[in-house]
Amino acid sequence: MYKYQVNYTKHFLDGILANRTYHDYLRFADWATADNFKKLCEGGHVFKPFNGNGNYIADDIILTALD
Repeated sequence: MYKYQVNYTKHFLDGILANRTYHDYLRFADWATADNFKKLCEGGHVFKPFNGNGNYIADDIILTALD
């Protein structure tokens, strides 16, 4: 069961979605994993998705506990 959610905005750097933004979220079962993902985003990590939409960075990161 998921207990935490990280909301964030994807800013695409290249590909068909270059210079566009997309709001997304991921859910996690424990605080430590959710917090690690949040820190990865805040550190400026460039994500390279497998589906070919283009590389992106994440910002506007919010970690919340779910009811």
